[in-house]
Amino acid sequence: MRVERLFLETCDFGDPDAIPEGAFSRLEDGLMKRGTLAADTIDWKQMRADVKAVLDACLHLQAFRCLAFVAVQSRSDADLITAIKSLGRAFMPEVWPGLHPTGPKANRRRQQWAIEILAAIHDALEHNFTAQRALDPALVTEAQLLAKAAKSSGHDVAALEDLLASLHTAQKRERSAKPVTVHEQPTLLTRDLDARGRAELRRDLRALAERITRFEPDAALAYEMRRYAAWLEFRIIPQLNEAGNLDQQPMPANIVDEFRAYAERPSDTALARLEERLYNSPDWFEGHQLAARMAQNLGYSQVDAAITQAARDRLAALPELLTLHWANGTPVVGEPLMPWLRPSQVESTTKARPEAGVDSPENHVAQAEIEREPDLESKIAILEDVLPQRSLGRARALAKLNLAMELAKSGLRNHAILLLGEIGEVLSDPTLASWDSELASEVGKKLKELAQT
Repeated sequence: MRVERLFLETCDFGDPDAIPEGAFSRLEDGLMKRGTLAADTIDWKQMRADVKAVLDACLHLQAFRCLAFVAVQSRSDADLITAIKSLGRAFMPEVWPGLHPTGPKANRRRQQWAIEILAAIHDALEHNFTAQRALDPALVTEAQLLAKAAKSSGHDVAALEDLLASLHTAQKRERSAKPVTVHEQPTLLTRDLDARGRAELRRDLRALAERITRFEPDAALAYEMRRYAAWLEFRIIPQLNEAGNLDQQPMPANIVDEFRAYAERPSDTALARLEERLYNSPDWFEGHQLAARMAQNLGYSQVDAAITQAARDRLAALPELLTLHWANGTPVVGEPLMPWLRPSQVESTTKARPEAGVDSPENHVAQAEIEREPDLESKIAILEDVLPQRSLGRARALAKLNLAMELAKSGLRNHAILLLGEIGEVLSDPTLASWDSELASEVGKKLKELAQT
C-alpha cells in the first residue's frame, strides 16, 4: 500500500482517475452491506486488496474508512497498528483537507466519515483489550497519535481519549493486582495458558462451531461451544468502577430493537448475526433469550434448550450478575428476564396461589400478578419512551414495525396498515430495498396479509 506519500514533506494526494476499474465500486458495495443481513457476504480479503489499490492511486477518504473497517474486522493487533498509523497521518491538519474527494458536497460527508472511523477504532481497542487483557504498547502509542492528530483537525476525540486513559489504568491494575476469585473452586484455565493462548483457543472453538452450524444448523453442540469460548475470558466478575457498576455499556437500543423484530420472523442468517453479537457481548442476557426464541421458531428445539441452559448455568456460576448494573445504571439482568432465567422462583410463587374456584380478593390479586400480559396501552407506553432515542432511520422503521404488529394483534388492522404503508414508502426506494431486502419483503408480506383479512 503506497501510503508512504503521507509521510512526505509535501504530500502527494494522487489522482482519482488512476483508481483501477471496479475497485472503488466494490468498496462502496461492501460498505453498504455492513450492519445488514448481507454482511455475511462481504469479501474482506477482496476489500483489503481494493483498499490497497485505491490508496496506491490516490489518498481517498473512503478508502481510509474501509481501511479502518477491514482492520477492525481482522481483530489483529498488527493490522490495527498498520491501519491506525496511516489514519493518524491522514487526520493531520496539513493532510486532512486535501484528501479526496474534495468540494462542498464531499466536505459535508467528511465529518460523518471521521466519526465512523474513530468509533470503529475505539470499539476495536476496547474489544481487543477485553479479549486479551492487554494491548500491544505500539498499538496504544499509535492510537494516542491518532487521537492527537484528529483533535488537531477539529474532530471530537473525547470518547477515544477516555478509553485510552481507562485502558492505561486497567493495564496497570492488571499488572499489579493479585488474581481475584469468586468461588473456592479452581479456575479451569491453566497457568501456562497465557492471553495469546486463550485467544487462540477461543478462535479455534468459534471456527469449529461455525463449521458445525454450516453442516448441521440445529446442532446444539455448536451453540454450547460458542458460549464456552465467549465466557472463557470472563470466569470472574470484573472490577467495578467507583459507582459500583461495570465499566461496559449495555447493548445499544437500536440493536436490541432490531433483534427483537427478527425474533418474530427468524432466519438462519439473523440467528447467525445474533450469535456474533453474543460472542462479543456474552452477558447480554436478553440476547440469549432472543436467540433461544429464534431457535424455537426455526424448529431447533435442542438449540433452544442448550442456549437457555447455558444462560442459566452462567448465572448459577456467577450469581453476582443478578445485582450488577451496566455503566449507565441499567441492570445486567432485568426483571422481565427472571421467569426465563430462574423458572424455579416463578414456580415457587405459583404454588402460593389459592385453590382454583375460590372467589376471594387474594385470589384475584395473585392471579392478576402472575398471569396478566401487558395490554396494548402498556406496550405503546413503552414505545413512547424509547422512540425519541431512535435517531437512525432503520431503528425507527423497526420500532414502527413492532408497533404495527402489536396494533394488528389487538384488532386495529387499519392502524397497522397505515404504519406499514409508511415503512413501505421509505423502502420503496430501490437503493434502500436492496440494502435491506428482507425487511422490505417482510413489510410487504404483512401488508398483504392484513389487506386480505
